[in-house]
Amino acid sequence: MADACARAEASLSSDTVGLEAGPVAHAIDARWLMAYAAALGETAPRYLDARQIGGPAAHPIFPVAYEWPLALALHARLAPDALQRRSVHAAHDLTIHRPPRAGETLLTRARVVALASRRPGVFLVVRYETVDATGRPVTTTLYGSIYRGVTLTGPDRVEVPWPAEAAPDSPASSCTERRRSRSRSPVCSPPTTPTRRGSGGSPAASPGWSACRPPSRSARGPPPAPR
Repeated sequence: MADACARAEASLSSDTVGLEAGPVAHAIDARWLMAYAAALGETAPRYLDARQIGGPAAHPIFPVAYEWPLALALHARLAPDALQRRSVHAAHDLTIHRPPRAGETLLTRARVVALASRRPGVFLVVRYETVDATGRPVTTTLYGSIYRGVTLTGPDRVEVPWPAEAAPDSPASSCTERRRSRSRSPVCSPPTTPTRRGSGGSPAASPGWSACRPPSRSARGPPPAPR
């Protein structure tokens, strides 16, 4: 009986696909943009000078700042605290349709779009969609997590396949791949056209691991299959 209870506690249900959080409104201001860039060690005036026309530029990984409250809310509904400690950030795919700007209000929604069994545990994908006051897209993120040692109740369910180019073989190999790409490409400046960024590590801690590439090169494929 105890073993059965333990297995039940260490499982996620594929029925969770479709779970949503939001919308949540965020007032983007210059102080927030500058504080995020400074926390990452940025020193470029474009990120820290509020006197420039249009205010300071948003760091390419700034979207994680306004997505984070929804991540906390969604994961709290997804699994208890004991299970959350098994979650590892495994993959990150960000499309910047246009940079966020100081002085505007954005609206973000989150949705669980995939749950699949993998050798290390359960692979979870959450999609974050952020739009401006007119409803036009600003950023779209696919955030992949591995729940280590957790089993999936029910069949794999995938609403949104993982972009093939960003699909890591494992959390570790993903980090290695992005480190290699860093030597070939600098960190992107905030783009004026949609740009996709993929990262295998924490976006807040390691923004320079990924190289920028236009979304036209992205192909849709199966979710990553960590081994």
